[in-house]
Amino acid sequence: FPLHAQCYTLLEEFFYPTPVSVARLEELCRSCPEQLGSLNWGHDYGEIVQLQHNNPWDELDIATHQECELEDPLEIPELAKILYAVQLDRPMKTQINGKWMLPKRILPKRILLKRIYETVANYFTKFPREILGYIMTYLPTDDVKALSRTCKELNVHIPSELGPSFWFSRFQSPFEFDFIFEVHKFQGKLDWKSLYFEVAKTRSKSPGLESRKYIWNIIRSPLSDLLSLRMNGDRELQLPKKGKLRWKEVYGDLRQREGRCRPRDFRRGCKRFHSQSTFIPTLRQVIVSAIFIGNASYITGLSFISDKGLEIGLGYRAGGDKLSQNITDQVINTSSIKGFIVALGSKGIQALQLIIDHGELSPWVGHSDGLLKTRRLANFKHIAALKAQFDGFKLVSLAVAENRSSST
Repeated sequence: FPLHAQCYTLLEEFFYPTPVSVARLEELCRSCPEQLGSLNWGHDYGEIVQLQHNNPWDELDIATHQECELEDPLEIPELAKILYAVQLDRPMKTQINGKWMLPKRILPKRILLKRIYETVANYFTKFPREILGYIMTYLPTDDVKALSRTCKELNVHIPSELGPSFWFSRFQSPFEFDFIFEVHKFQGKLDWKSLYFEVAKTRSKSPGLESRKYIWNIIRSPLSDLLSLRMNGDRELQLPKKGKLRWKEVYGDLRQREGRCRPRDFRRGCKRFHSQSTFIPTLRQVIVSAIFIGNASYITGLSFISDKGLEIGLGYRAGGDKLSQNITDQVINTSSIKGFIVALGSKGIQALQLIIDHGELSPWVGHSDGLLKTRRLANFKHIAALKAQFDGFKLVSLAVAENRSSST
């Protein structure tokens, strides 16, 4: 299995209560070359692997892999002690890690809900404190600190008089301690402010907490972004047998799914798992989807919206409620497609530019800088059909066709 048991448990906690799709996880792993004992996502694993270009125009390969020993990221004794110490309704005597702990009573500080009156004009100080506190639950902690420096009154209020809802928010995504999932399962009432400062004080001294944070960040990106992708449309959509088509194709360094390229021999390039084809109707819009991993991007899917509102989807689109800044859908308004300019790497198609309507160029979707670009799919009067092939998350081959009669 591609993950340690502890790491898989963290993956389950990250997505809780949604179950992890093992089939999708396995398909993603099969889509990535194995280099120096690691899957190459185009990600540096938190600087554990060093990526470099073998060729200036090609994408990053794993050049070196640092050996590192991570502490158990799941069972963290320091965390159990902290949770007990900040519990407001804990019993008089509790045994933790074989030792009996006596409580030190912590009384929550009373918060007075009143308006802040200032001597220096500041729009934020005009809010009642409960409203100001609510706004700050949506701000990163560094932004809250910056806000406290805007005037004397806010500097007094932040952080000493922030309420429990603010400190609780620091343990929710996307803030700094969202990886401590135990707080949401804890059977007891917690002093959230004390918990925040105890964890902040302990984290750098705790190898277990540092290991947890490191793995949680890799799960957050790229793994959770990749797992959020869903096949958009019929996996094996085929063209109706109609007319004679003239095809042109571009693709990455394709390896066979079966036969000559065994999993252990998959060191470079890409594989194709799914094929989809469609005729192109008169259009209203085209949607090009892309995912960004590290410094690289990959096209994940294409959607065609006809002038009658019918959507034809090829490849992958992001699903679920959580939006990621690493996944984008670029909407292009057009009635027809004349061709594509393709930025290509060994792992597949990394960026696309569409030629639309009367020869206008759309903006690039994805990072195209430094990559080989081909206009092989650019010289068409009118694209009649399109065929796309995908691995577990990205476009690896794109073919377009026009009717033979229109090409003469």
